[in-house]
Amino acid sequence: MVSSRTLEDEMVRMVLIRTMKEPFRYIAPVKPAKEPSVNCSEDIKSVPETATLRTSDMDVVIRRRFPSVVRYVLGDRALPGQPSDVRDVTINDVTVPLGDDDVAFAQCGDARAEYRLVARNRDAHIDAELTVAISVEARALHFDIVEIVNHEDESRYPIQTVAFPDHSLVSVRGDQPEAVLVGAVMSCDVMKTGDETLRVESGLALTDRDYTYAFVSDGILSAGLWSNSEHDGRVVAVSADGGSRNTRVYATSKTVDGVVSLGLASAPWYYHRKVSDSHGRVAVVEQIEMPRAAVVIADDVNGDGRVDWQDAAIEYRTVMNNPVGARTVPDLVCERIAMNFGSQVQNPFLTTLDNVKKVALATDGLGQSVMLKGYANEGHDSSHPDYADINQRAGGAGDLRTLMEEGRRYGARFGIHINVSEMYPEADALCEDMVHREADGCLHYGWNWIDQGIGLDAVYDLVSGNRVRRLNDLKRVVGDGLEFVYVDIWGNHASSDWEDSWQTRRMSRQLNDNGWRVGTEYGSSNEYDATMQHWAVDLGYNYSGGSGKGENSQVMRFLRNHQKDSWVGDYPAYGGAANAPLLGGYDMRDFEGWQGRNDFNAYIANIFTHDLTTKFIQHFRVMRWVNSPLDGNMPCDPVTNGGHEQIRLADGDGHTLVLSRGSNDPSDPAYRQRTMELDGRVIARGAVSCGDGTGRGDESYLIPWLWDSVSGNLVEPTDVRLYHWNTAGGSSTWDLPDDWRGQDAVAVYRLGEHGRGERVSVPVANGRITLDAEPGTAYVIYRFDGLPEEHAVRWSTGTHLIDVGFNGGAESLAAHWPAEGTGVASIVHSEASNPMLRLEGDVTVSQELTDLVPGVRYALYVGVDNRSDHPATITVNANGRTLACNSAPRSIARNYVQSYAHNTKSATVDGTSYFQNMFVHFVAPEAPTFVVLGHTGEGAAYFDDVRVVENAYTGLSVAEDGSVLRLSNDFERNAQGIWPFVVGGSEGVEDNRVHLSELHAPYTQAGWDVKRMDDVLDGSWSLKVNGLTELDAVVYRTIPQNVTFAPGMRYRIGFDYQSGSEGIYEVAVGDGESVEDVVERIPLSKSLGATRRCEFTLIGAEDGQSWFGIRSTDVAPDLEGTDGNEANFGGYRDIVIDNLLIERID
Repeated sequence: MVSSRTLEDEMVRMVLIRTMKEPFRYIAPVKPAKEPSVNCSEDIKSVPETATLRTSDMDVVIRRRFPSVVRYVLGDRALPGQPSDVRDVTINDVTVPLGDDDVAFAQCGDARAEYRLVARNRDAHIDAELTVAISVEARALHFDIVEIVNHEDESRYPIQTVAFPDHSLVSVRGDQPEAVLVGAVMSCDVMKTGDETLRVESGLALTDRDYTYAFVSDGILSAGLWSNSEHDGRVVAVSADGGSRNTRVYATSKTVDGVVSLGLASAPWYYHRKVSDSHGRVAVVEQIEMPRAAVVIADDVNGDGRVDWQDAAIEYRTVMNNPVGARTVPDLVCERIAMNFGSQVQNPFLTTLDNVKKVALATDGLGQSVMLKGYANEGHDSSHPDYADINQRAGGAGDLRTLMEEGRRYGARFGIHINVSEMYPEADALCEDMVHREADGCLHYGWNWIDQGIGLDAVYDLVSGNRVRRLNDLKRVVGDGLEFVYVDIWGNHASSDWEDSWQTRRMSRQLNDNGWRVGTEYGSSNEYDATMQHWAVDLGYNYSGGSGKGENSQVMRFLRNHQKDSWVGDYPAYGGAANAPLLGGYDMRDFEGWQGRNDFNAYIANIFTHDLTTKFIQHFRVMRWVNSPLDGNMPCDPVTNGGHEQIRLADGDGHTLVLSRGSNDPSDPAYRQRTMELDGRVIARGAVSCGDGTGRGDESYLIPWLWDSVSGNLVEPTDVRLYHWNTAGGSSTWDLPDDWRGQDAVAVYRLGEHGRGERVSVPVANGRITLDAEPGTAYVIYRFDGLPEEHAVRWSTGTHLIDVGFNGGAESLAAHWPAEGTGVASIVHSEASNPMLRLEGDVTVSQELTDLVPGVRYALYVGVDNRSDHPATITVNANGRTLACNSAPRSIARNYVQSYAHNTKSATVDGTSYFQNMFVHFVAPEAPTFVVLGHTGEGAAYFDDVRVVENAYTGLSVAEDGSVLRLSNDFERNAQGIWPFVVGGSEGVEDNRVHLSELHAPYTQAGWDVKRMDDVLDGSWSLKVNGLTELDAVVYRTIPQNVTFAPGMRYRIGFDYQSGSEGIYEVAVGDGESVEDVVERIPLSKSLGATRRCEFTLIGAEDGQSWFGIRSTDVAPDLEGTDGNEANFGGYRDIVIDNLLIERID
């Protein structure tokens, strides 16, 4: 197109200046000087058609009339660029042809050229100037749009997208016999690869076929194209959006001079995008990066005697984006989730710190990554998206900072679970502007569990700056200790239809700008920025089965195996790629309550079975991958490993790692056999045990650990330690590393929950050692000239006590909890390998409470499971005076709180757990103060997790025998849980749908939108049950250690309540363990939005085991014509109580 302006009017003198934010930019346009250094005013037709950019590695011939590449030249070898002279720019999907007068060119040294492009289409309101730079460095070409000027009204006619159609930055020709395109799009299905291999030959017809990654090669050179495009395109299989569909590369074929040419170009870029939210509000959002692309050229980089896409992929790492925090991923051997939920405070922050110390001991200091799911408000899925509302019952911001600061010294990194798609009514962030509404004005709903979630309008949250302000508030609260943020459910469109790659990139940037690494839920989402996909690493978390278990692409994994935990792991039941992947794959098991997983020993065994080898491999980069049994189109070499799969990797320090599969036949047991060789020395051999638990393998290894878990840096040679594991047990002989071969002997330690065991000297013979190992047991080995220091763990930082979880074993018990009496105090383990204090007979243990503030009121509680007919006791005393005491008779209520380490599926003994907390409240005196745990009489009681917190509750008075005289609770000051109630068995062992609900008027209250019930009846807190109807079972109840009803005494009990439907809940009065044979049932009336009072009397049973609670009946709720999420939010299935009062009346 010929401009209406003269060429002289359009010319600018390009002056390059360096700035903090961008490498180059133009200053104001001026007319050229009489003798310009670059004669841009010369008739463009009279200058050479091309120019050449040079590095010491290659020459790149470019066109002057348009920013495109003619060819790349490496010595006597060349690859084509754009095969024809194309001069189009596409803006806002309108293609604008450019004429000579619309392009100005300037070469800026040997390695850089710049173009100014003028694009106009008056009918489409396009009047733009683009400055494009092409530069070369080593074997890479960079294509950057460095400036865009819009001469139209930006608010009305923004430049939303920019593209260069049919603009191949690199290509291959079909007359080369080995011309091939290899590309990848997203697949998270274990049975479907995302990779695609196409021969460039006659008949190939592609137009803008889009890929996430793409490479071309012709047997002589190979190339790959990277782009920061946020384009969404095609996929093979995804579990959600949220960045899953980000295809950044276009492949297009055309016939030139009778030969098929296939080239790679960038997909379109967004620039200033016009967006609208669910309320119809429109805004223009600017770019976070200027559009960029890069091409890398490679020959035989990996030295295998051939040139293919893998050579270009190695070079590609020099130009690709690297997710923030990716460097730390190989060090995160011990990943897990620590769960808090439903006001229960299953894992206070300082308990999690003790668990960090446990893992450090059991693994001899391997790196850890702990996701705090439930770090905010009342726990997981409460108060989203109030990111800075730290869970006060779990210890608040102070304890959270202590966890992160001290935990880091043990090699642990910490992250949190947030939600940017949903809100819950108690969240301060919830307001009308933030609500995601459907086109008909109805609320868009989200997850319904502890409360009914409401869609958050993510477009408004982005445009308004609200999200970034909340994230910045979080940063101010937690400081620098937070390492990563996991974003839940992003990509399921709870927030809007805009959960695409463009918005995903902005969300990630907001997190990255605070220094946080990004994780996400779905196996395919946020490929560009996330370093962990939960569904990929949590193999047994069967939300998606094999259809959502991580990125199934050899191309993607070749490029980024060292950067991400995003890959298909070993879970043979899923089939396909999930059967013994040669690179391994992270297998997250946990022991802090997520999905009810509480077994510490099982967690540690899984680390040494699956995760240590996976993380060792991640310290190396893939260099060659041949003979895939899953994709015959990938490189094959019948000579290598007998034609069976082999992967060669290397690090930056001269080490080579080779992984070899025993057989490519999945029906052959040798398919699961893997040999690992480091620098020619075998360090692992055998079959890993199946990740789905269906078969035990025989793998053994002697793996050197070269890296410091805190810094990630290489340790000194004398500080290298070796890990030994033998699945089947027995004797095995191993070659030592070269710099160990001169040792006469090595020091071998068996690892256990208390760290390194007794040192055993094993002789070295001819540079080899022979190790005798117990099955499934971890050992660590040191040189005698580098013996480690003794572990000095101080348990229970900041808790006023030492070793509140009895993790230190018998030695710690004797040192910190001295026993008195004729009975026995010992440390035993639950059936889930959790250490507990066992008191048998007449015995007490005690410890002084430290750092109490005189005059401040405290709550002290401890978990108790009393299996005897004699009391288990807790006493706080000072100067011989009892400040508070409580006792528990035989325990009668099994624990159904899934995230609690002592739920009844994580049994104490005999397949059950009756662990429930026992409380006392006291005011700290000036004098030394002690806590005493005790048991009297025959039998035994079990104790765990002593906790002391400041707490102002004063509503309990008791008689001398401990029975209640008066108890009032308005739920404003509960230290933990739903005291004086405990969760019943109506849901079984579950993340129970019972919690303390917090006021946020009007959104938590009847009258807002379709809501018919108040979540809070009085004050700021009430006790809410969400939707547990027609279960014919007790939802929650009292227990004697919380409310002791004296035998034969009469009590008046009352509470305020609202109930969503008539008769769906009732008061149940019972005696003893049974919840079926209740003494009395008192129906509760429907009371939507209008608070009623329930009052009744109870006479204490002779055995002292009376209780009362709320029971779900078999009556169906009246939904009043509503259904689904609207009914959930309306409250028709719920019950809320408040202002509980218990009084003895005779």
